[in-house]
Amino acid sequence: MRADDPTRRAHHLAAATTAPDETVAQAIQDGADHATRRGGAAIAVQLLVRAAALSEQADRRERRLADAAFLATFAGLLDEADGLLGRLDRLNGDLGAPSTLIADGYLRLIRDGAIAPTRLTPVTLLVRDVGGDLLRHADGARDRVADAFTWPDLTPMDVTLLALCAYFVDSLGEHRSFVERMIEREVAAGSKTDVITLLQLTLLDETVRGRWDEAATTYARGQELTAGLGRGLDAHLFRAFYARVLAQRGDVPAARELGIEVDLWARPRGVGVLLNHVECAALAGSLAIGAYDPAWRFALGLTSPGSFRPYAHESFRCVLDFVEAAMATGHSEEARRHALAATAQGVPAVSPRMDMLCTAALAITDPTPDAGRLFEAAAGHDAAPSFPFDLARISLAHGRWLRRNGDVRGARVALGRAVELFGSLGSPPWAERAAQELSLAGASVDETTDRLALLTAQERYIAELAASGLSNKQIGAQLYLSPRTVSTHLYRIFPKLGITSRASLRDALATAADSPTS
Repeated sequence: MRADDPTRRAHHLAAATTAPDETVAQAIQDGADHATRRGGAAIAVQLLVRAAALSEQADRRERRLADAAFLATFAGLLDEADGLLGRLDRLNGDLGAPSTLIADGYLRLIRDGAIAPTRLTPVTLLVRDVGGDLLRHADGARDRVADAFTWPDLTPMDVTLLALCAYFVDSLGEHRSFVERMIEREVAAGSKTDVITLLQLTLLDETVRGRWDEAATTYARGQELTAGLGRGLDAHLFRAFYARVLAQRGDVPAARELGIEVDLWARPRGVGVLLNHVECAALAGSLAIGAYDPAWRFALGLTSPGSFRPYAHESFRCVLDFVEAAMATGHSEEARRHALAATAQGVPAVSPRMDMLCTAALAITDPTPDAGRLFEAAAGHDAAPSFPFDLARISLAHGRWLRRNGDVRGARVALGRAVELFGSLGSPPWAERAAQELSLAGASVDETTDRLALLTAQERYIAELAASGLSNKQIGAQLYLSPRTVSTHLYRIFPKLGITSRASLRDALATAADSPTS
């Protein structure tokens, strides 16, 4: 730390000054601001409390204590924040003073999911547009977010809010290294709030990008970080987000268990964002196992045909899920209305991914031969490689359409791609459905896929150990992995080998090894 560092100077002044002195108090506050910009929120809290003690005017003392309480909440020092708010309570006579509303409201948001007001800074204005009624502000939103990441003097809170915006326009992956550096810096500085929120957004991004093993690791890290902190909202956000991963993998019982836990906490409090994500996970899980009637009920719980609600982003982000549930239950008119409304209301402008999904929704609901052109546009979209689960579902729908319209050769290509993608992602029920469609097209999975080549070196070793009869715990002990991680790997291995249970592993490995393509 340099000798002229404002934070260091603030520490010296704080220790050397005993009587109220506004000049010194301001210098200490400047040091706190400097510490905040560098990710040292916990240090800034101490300095602001000292600056408040040295303030000559009551209103400035009050404001500095309120800022300290807000930062304490943001740094995860919830008990300290409570204590500071108690001092403000005694100072003001109540918690209704403007200088304390934000601090008190934010603390309640973190603990109980209550909503609190925010200041309209430039970053907040961007959050208002992108995080609120995004469909009205979708044009150019991705460019605005990308530009904001280049702004100078971004605070950790600014980066967290920008990461939120980036997720909403499906560009968080493009800023992943920036976000990861911020996470590591905040961990080193001891500030938990930014880390927790950035990990939640990372989990969401890993979910949509098909990086489900990484999502499992992020979820475990988030649960460990929030344990014992009293941050009910954050703990349940992690659960609600990860339920979608489990649902897409077809582990519906585990997804449902998380969903129920979240619902019991969120519903009495009216925390809509949690309930929306639980609904999405339930919809995804029902689609994965072919439970289409429940899927349609969950879709209607999310939104109504042709409707996309402001501030409820999942109402349009789940456009493909909604359309598939509607078509599978005979509600083709509602499905078509929903697909057309998505395009008319600007959903494709949100991101290349949403453009791809809306094109696929139009294709699935189009009763004319033009559906083929739309399927090709969706499957060949520039966004497709970045979102393998979406591409796999589009390929499955395209292959089914091609087979029913007499293009068996084209169907085999599309369905073979779907089998391979679902297998590599680790989603047994989706992979099995794609394999069944492929067999109806007159080809077996073995004819289109070198199964052993789909396994990584570690996956093949785990498969061989499991086939030899070792338990997940025993395998984990050999490879220094947790039993849960071993289980996750097996979830990915099964569909790659065309099986659905551990009991079939030995035969599947032997068959794959003996095949000519191996």
